[in-house]
Amino acid sequence: PVAVALEYLGDLGEMQLANLGEGGGLAVEDESLVVDVGDQVLPLPMLVTYRLTGLDGEATEDVVDNIPDDEKAKKDPEVEFGVCRGLLEINGIELLVGQFERVGDLKNDVDHRLAGKLVKMLQYCCKLRAIRSRLLRMRSPNAIAVILENVTRALNSSLTLDTATDLLNMLTIIFQAETEDTDKVAVVPKTSQTQAPPPREIKSKEKKKREQKHTITPDRTAVSNNSAVNDKQIEKLLTYLHKDHVKSKPSLVYMIMKILPLFVVRRPDLTIVVLRAFGKYLNWKEFDKWEGKESWRFQVSCFVTFTRTIPLNTQGNQIRKVCLSQGITLETLDYFIATHKENRPSLPYVLQILAGLCHGLPEAQGV
Repeated sequence: PVAVALEYLGDLGEMQLANLGEGGGLAVEDESLVVDVGDQVLPLPMLVTYRLTGLDGEATEDVVDNIPDDEKAKKDPEVEFGVCRGLLEINGIELLVGQFERVGDLKNDVDHRLAGKLVKMLQYCCKLRAIRSRLLRMRSPNAIAVILENVTRALNSSLTLDTATDLLNMLTIIFQAETEDTDKVAVVPKTSQTQAPPPREIKSKEKKKREQKHTITPDRTAVSNNSAVNDKQIEKLLTYLHKDHVKSKPSLVYMIMKILPLFVVRRPDLTIVVLRAFGKYLNWKEFDKWEGKESWRFQVSCFVTFTRTIPLNTQGNQIRKVCLSQGITLETLDYFIATHKENRPSLPYVLQILAGLCHGLPEAQGV
């Protein structure tokens, strides 16, 4: 590239600039500044025509007053990726999922790239609702279990967290097939001009009676015999929340906790595994004592995300029922009643957990 002072070019006429483009040379001397264009080709200035609307007659040029939205031009995914539908007829989806068995050490460059290609192809396939449904119900191989296994493998190293993120994103898309047809339970609060009374004190006898009343058993009909995951897989996934290289990625941690209810909702009894992992951190008196401890706040924040992302439907309520039957909801509520007038560090977390565990569940709202 040639640098030419703009003030010199401004003094040149159109013919002089044209001569430069034909190979003419230009040398301008100004004290110590020498600009030699030589045989470089300079483009002619662009001609711009503009007119104020309403002056000298109506403008005949096209008027552009906004930029078209590219989103509107996007095709329906069912049409754009319709070619992937052919894989359903030849067991192509099963073949792609089965290829994950060929992936060895994800820290190996070849295996890492192979996993990336498989994820990319499956992401395109997941644009189709029929393929999402197939993956969700696939048992040979068990697609959800295979993908989850590769998620935990990718979480082993900070070098492969990108693969873990892509796999978690894909799982979220796959689970849409199960939630798309599920009606959400809308809870419409009753408006009232009167201020709600403060939480009342609960005596020990009343508390015991209330606990007996709400010791319920989760609806076993909601437990899928063909569930894609088991307790060992959930436990393994949760152990990575203690790894520094995972904890340092807030977006990844959020994805793990956001997708966890989507695993558990198909087997509400797995909620026990989640409560076992976070149970010791839900001791609110100890939390107030150790509030300054980063690991304690981190684990409680993870549980908050879990409770706030439980689906608002009958399946999600099965998870809430397990939490209620295990005493988590009542213990948290009792702590709030006893300390709501105090400035406790735990109260913001307590309120968020209660909102997640009571929302849409009449049994919890009536305690």
